Amino acid sequence: MRVLGVIAAVSTTLAVALSPDEALASGFFIDQQSVVGLGRADAGDVAAAADLGTIFFNPAGLSSLWDDGSARSRFAVGLSLIVPQSDLADTGSTAATPGTLGAAVPSRGSNASDPSDPTPVLSAYYARRLRGDRLSLGFRVNSPFGLAAQYDADWFGRYDSTRAELTTLSVGSVLAYELSDTVTLAGGLDVEYADSKLGSAIPNPLVPGGPTPATDGRFEAEGDDWSTGANVGLLAHLGASTRVGVHYRSGIEHDISGSATTAGLTGPLAPFNGTVGAKTKLKLPSIVSAGIAYDRPGSNFALYGDYTHYGWGTLQTIAVEFADGSPPVVRTPSYRDSYTVAVGFDYRFTPQFTLRGGLKHDQSPTQDAYRDTTFADDDRFWITIGGSLRRSDRMTIDFAVVHVLVDDTSVDVTRTFFAGTPLASKTTTRASVTSVVDTLAVGFRFDF
Repeated sequence: MRVLGVIAAVSTTLAVALSPDEALASGFFIDQQSVVGLGRADAGDVAAAADLGTIFFNPAGLSSLWDDGSARSRFAVGLSLIVPQSDLADTGSTAATPGTLGAAVPSRGSNASDPSDPTPVLSAYYARRLRGDRLSLGFRVNSPFGLAAQYDADWFGRYDSTRAELTTLSVGSVLAYELSDTVTLAGGLDVEYADSKLGSAIPNPLVPGGPTPATDGRFEAEGDDWSTGANVGLLAHLGASTRVGVHYRSGIEHDISGSATTAGLTGPLAPFNGTVGAKTKLKLPSIVSAGIAYDRPGSNFALYGDYTHYGWGTLQTIAVEFADGSPPVVRTPSYRDSYTVAVGFDYRFTPQFTLRGGLKHDQSPTQDAYRDTTFADDDRFWITIGGSLRRSDRMTIDFAVVHVLVDDTSVDVTRTFFAGTPLASKTTTRASVTSVVDTLAVGFRFDF
């Protein structure tokens, strides 16, 4: 059986690697799935039924897309550029190793600024009205969860993380059926791919006075998986002016499998280097939304409201299992269920141009005692503005600009390395965190 000192040291990091996070909406859910909806902070996306983004947020809205009778097929593509900015400042990070005689000494490293690069998010939708006009078919390709963060190798929090990435690709198909002139029921299947990577540093416990970036080892983990889920939605017209919608998307459980590699350790620590297979379960949350749209006939003004609940509470513990039969290691992220509340409006200046805006409160699923540098997130407040320009009977251009204010927060997390050996060491990462996130989005809709 392989020596487990380093593996035990980084196992909690592996758990993060196989369930990475990004503060884009609630948790690491990406809300940027509809340029039209984004312009009003996604308020009422489950009831608006105004664009093909309804295929993702509530496919029952497909029934309302054909009300003008002008098309039997529609296609839409949107591109959102997410620009996160954050600063993590050291507030007393320490390391305690045999080289420090067990005393906690200050970690040596620089502060971190903007570890996440601007990230593009693409979504594409297609819908067709079928014969009889009561049945609609929709398809989508998008990325509902994601992360991209890279820290310098010598930053003070390197023993917690240096790299964290998550890429998802989701393909879905839906059917919407008009039960009556006022009620539509819809549902569909989701097929999702998840790919995860993470890196961190390993302190050399034998360095007199404490570890340094030059003497650190390196740890990298990666894994991927395909899995499936489902969703169902309902849209009801309450008179000529009001629509209400509800939508449920099931949680998806990924059986992530991959490998964990330790490298860069020298001298008597060299036996810890190597690669071992690793796997764990990543439980993505169920999502329940309810919304309302008020759009009085003949008026140029429409109002929207939305409440969404995310079932992040399922992500309480993560058990990492190793292919060499080593005992699994359990981490407790202890997420809580979270929610968002949003309000927004549309104002039609002319038949060709619509202006929209919105506000949203977004609760983080993290809790203070468990927050780390891969997900240094807290509650946030969205301010959005957007619009649509109808260029012809067949094409519309949409745009949105989003500014998200994130509550200042902190990290205080301890990691143990070489547990159960004479080399046992402990690092504590303490940081103050300030963040904002901006999004620029453009989309194109086509009728044919």
